[in-house]
Amino acid sequence: MFVRNVLTLLLCSLAAGAGAATYKVTNTGNAGAGSLRWAINSANANPGAHTITFDASLGGAAIQPTISLPALARAGVSIDGDLNNDGQPDAWLDGGLQPAGSGLVIEGNATQITGLAVTRFPKYGVVLSAVDNCRVRSCHLGVSLDSTQALPNREADLALWQADYNVIGGSAPTAHNVIAGGNTAAMGDAAGLYVVNSHYNTIAGNYIGLRRNGLTALGSPGRMGLLMSVEAAFSPSGETSTLEAPAGTMTCSDNTIGSTDPAGRNVIGAVHTGMELRAAERNTIRGNFLGLGKDGNAAVPLQSTGLLLRQGAANNVIGGGTHAARNVFSTNDVGLEFRDAGTVSNRVYRNYLGLNASGTAERPLAVGIRVSDDAGAQTIGGSTADYCNHFVPNASATTFGVTLSTAGDGATIRNNRFGVRPDGQNAAVLLDYAIAVGNVQATITQNLVARSRVGIDVGGPSGDARVYGNTFRSCGRAVRVTNLAACFLGNLNNANSTDNGDNTFATSNTWHVDNRTSNAIRAEGNAWGTTVAAQIDAKIYDQLDDASCGRVDYVPLQGGGTPTGSPGDALLAVTGAVAQPTARGAEIAFNLTAPAAVTVEVLNLGGRVVAVLQEARTAGPGLQRVAWTGRTHQGTAAPAGAYLVRIVARNAAGRQASALAAARLER
Repeated sequence: MFVRNVLTLLLCSLAAGAGAATYKVTNTGNAGAGSLRWAINSANANPGAHTITFDASLGGAAIQPTISLPALARAGVSIDGDLNNDGQPDAWLDGGLQPAGSGLVIEGNATQITGLAVTRFPKYGVVLSAVDNCRVRSCHLGVSLDSTQALPNREADLALWQADYNVIGGSAPTAHNVIAGGNTAAMGDAAGLYVVNSHYNTIAGNYIGLRRNGLTALGSPGRMGLLMSVEAAFSPSGETSTLEAPAGTMTCSDNTIGSTDPAGRNVIGAVHTGMELRAAERNTIRGNFLGLGKDGNAAVPLQSTGLLLRQGAANNVIGGGTHAARNVFSTNDVGLEFRDAGTVSNRVYRNYLGLNASGTAERPLAVGIRVSDDAGAQTIGGSTADYCNHFVPNASATTFGVTLSTAGDGATIRNNRFGVRPDGQNAAVLLDYAIAVGNVQATITQNLVARSRVGIDVGGPSGDARVYGNTFRSCGRAVRVTNLAACFLGNLNNANSTDNGDNTFATSNTWHVDNRTSNAIRAEGNAWGTTVAAQIDAKIYDQLDDASCGRVDYVPLQGGGTPTGSPGDALLAVTGAVAQPTARGAEIAFNLTAPAAVTVEVLNLGGRVVAVLQEARTAGPGLQRVAWTGRTHQGTAAPAGAYLVRIVARNAAGRQASALAAARLER
């Protein structure tokens, strides 16, 4: 492909000196001398790197073909509608009178299109068909000359088919294109940019869904900013035979969308979906604003998804290892989504999700990253803080940082920040779920999780989260495990001597670990903000709180230490107390978590002792049962009605635990 690229440039340079001519469009006619059709035919008929320009007398009047224009086949031709070189179009090509087909179809390599407004064509506005080294800049595609009105082309404003090494837009102040972003009235997948089976293209510095000021929405949201796809066939004009993809060319890879140069970022706002990649591989998406204006602050949120990768999109990079490479996402729904089997091994680095570009204020976002519908393992974050993504969702709906429901098996979530702005300040709005793991295995490590109702939620019956080296602060529940899921927080008793949890749980968490499963959880080698066992247990919900739950084993602590305080202080509790009516009395059941002397009494509702069922009787840990015959301590039958059962347990260290249960006596 590199050789083909060099040959294209060589041939074009040779052609430049072979009778180059300028063909000026002087009228808006459909045909005849001075028409755009005449200019294209003239360029095709004569060798040379020609220029097609437009007479100033046209004054921006619309050129409206009634049948499709011929494809421009001559290499090295420039079509220049920017008459005063101010980076804005002065010539207008409109398809409102054309019953079918596309606007400009380019089949000649190294073509340059500058300063055109191309609107309302029944198929595509501009097509680059199997060409190399073309450039499209300073154009309004699907947008009026003054950029105040969206006039989208039906299926795409600009389409690339098997087109390589082309540049759409650029970093120069006058280079960016203004693109409508897809026709919502069209069926299927209308998009501003449609890139098919194409490689090594650069798409940079464009405004999509916005006016030329880069801050104001064009109007009603377009369907999609950019669609990059692999297809077996393509029809450039809709009026000619369909082109079949040659064997071995059905890939769409190695394209760059955006730039680390701030002037080269794409700014996409006020469309339903910002970008979508289908089966596209090894592309780089960096430095773009999705749902913000060009200032990085004005909110022009996307209606649905910022970036969707699906149908086998793999090995793409979203963001990068530098601040300039970050993408900034603001949408009314999902920032970034991976979907479908085969969508795997994509890497997400250093992006802002739910923030402005400076990272100082929240912007709309419900879900940061979602992996769904059988998509495979993705890498979110990287080995150092240089790859840190910031998640600060902010919406009236339930918010998620990252959610792996039934997809993303094998995902790695590493070195990210949830509920924390880049300046280290906690988010103003509480995040509902920082990370949610369903029926998949995921490694979650070296993240900072803050200001979340639930930090990490492991909730699928087959869920398996490996949670190591994270910091949790100001969370309602730092780690919650439900629905028989498994969660590994450190196991120093296995063969792997490095299996140290190394998580840090700040005392600002309401609960450190909430285990609502019957599974025991190992949480060894972690820091809990204290070394006092009773204080640690006070922030762990497990068997000590509910006998049906598994125990969370947190000994030894980080560094190998043992909690201080009596074992009885840490373990003694009376849980699950109930009193079930029997024919004449009641059966009382409760769970004792450690050996103790137990007293069980029946009280009336005034608090007076009615009967003592057992007094200071030693019992071991486990389920206990005590029967009440319905008689008072005086031997008489107690009257029917409501009573209380009080259970008091005291261990050898003097630690006391108690519980109450309601009982009803029937007569």
